[in-house]
Amino acid sequence: MSENGIDFNVGVILPAGGTGERMGLHQPKQYSVIWDQPLMYYTVEGFHRLSWIKYIIVVVSKDYVHWMEEFVTKYSFSKVHVAVGADTRHRSIYNGIKMVETVCPKPDIVLIHDAVRIFAEEELVKQIALSAKLHGAAGVTRPLVSTVVAVGPDKHLAKSLDRSLYRCSEMPQAFQYNLITNAYNKNVCYSL
Repeated sequence: MSENGIDFNVGVILPAGGTGERMGLHQPKQYSVIWDQPLMYYTVEGFHRLSWIKYIIVVVSKDYVHWMEEFVTKYSFSKVHVAVGADTRHRSIYNGIKMVETVCPKPDIVLIHDAVRIFAEEELVKQIALSAKLHGAAGVTRPLVSTVVAVGPDKHLAKSLDRSLYRCSEMPQAFQYNLITNAYNKNVCYSL
């Protein structure tokens, strides 16, 4: 067992192909400059500095591939590889998954994390990776604090969910490589 408890290959896929439409910016938010760096820098750097992370695949829209390649070179992110995204988030993640074996000959665990979510504490990430290795998949959840309601055909309140029975799924999420690959391969047949 290694010093940090990780004695298997762990990699990260960062979907970064969003358009940032909800933010109303002239460019996607992952490329917006915050504290003198593109927002995505903080996420990539946060994973890149972890010695036990073997590779990072950043999935970007085709319009930003060149930008991303220059970004990787500028910051000497030697573990980072660029994949071209697709027309949906799920298809983009699948493109990242398909790249894994080209950058890591024996992949074990794949973490999926949003490129614009800059806060991923090392201990939490490590525990998620270890749990995925043991159980097949793992992720972060938090209590549901918002009220979730169902509406009837008349568009009026039909019922309110009991929040104590539900959790919000968050990032990062981790999967055994074979498990997530098989799931995506099967899902392709049913159109992601």
